[in-house]
Amino acid sequence: EIGKLSNLKYLWLGTNNFNGSIPQEIGKLQNLEILHVQENQIFGHIPVEIGKLVNLTELWLQDNGIFGSIPREIGKLLNLNNLFLSNNNLSGPIPQEIGMMTNLLQLDLSSNSFSGTIPSTIGNLRNLTHFYAYANHLSGSIPSEVGKLHSLVTIKLLGNNLSGSIPSSIGNLVYFESILLFGNKLSGSIPFAIGNLTKLTKLSLRSNKLSGPIPSTIGNLTKLSTLALFSNKLSGNIPIELNKLSNLKILSFSYNNFIGPLPHNICISGK
Repeated sequence: EIGKLSNLKYLWLGTNNFNGSIPQEIGKLQNLEILHVQENQIFGHIPVEIGKLVNLTELWLQDNGIFGSIPREIGKLLNLNNLFLSNNNLSGPIPQEIGMMTNLLQLDLSSNSFSGTIPSTIGNLRNLTHFYAYANHLSGSIPSEVGKLHSLVTIKLLGNNLSGSIPSSIGNLVYFESILLFGNKLSGSIPFAIGNLTKLTKLSLRSNKLSGPIPSTIGNLTKLSTLALFSNKLSGNIPIELNKLSNLKILSFSYNNFIGPLPHNICISGK
């Protein structure tokens, strides 16, 4: 019967004990702008009719028991700003159509069972500020197109099966404040371009298969408070430029192949 509320613009049902599935009739609410049903006991699939809600700006479905895949029709939600699907039982690939939602600001797919690769169309989301897809089963490489997300502030891809190298295009993302890529199978070197990210406060690349030296450009990251690189295959000397990171509170290099002495001034400029 909810489909009869054809003038409805805002539907807030979050943090209750609602159960059952999202009805197909939801697609009749074509004036709907906000749909919040987070933190309930909703199960079943996301209906394909969700794609008819073309005026939707917020879709909050997190913290439920929703399963199945994200319908491709979600790409029709061109006005969507916030898509929160975390802490469900969703599976299958992240659809290519996600890249059609070019007004997205926040995309949270974390703590599900998504598999396959991160689609290259993610690079179309030029307004995206937060991208969370941690604690899934994603594989393959981080697409170089991520370097087109010039508004991105935070990326959390930890706890997946991502492999390949960290794309050097990440150096384009000068608004980055937090990069959490730990607990994957990333290999290759830490890109020299990491030094472009001068707003960065957290960089955690631990528990991967990264190799080679720490780039000297790490010294440009003077706002960095957390630098976690342990459990990799990094080697060489610790760069003296580390002395410039006076805001560091957490520094972990354990379980690597570093050699030589610690920079002799490493503790002088620290707080």
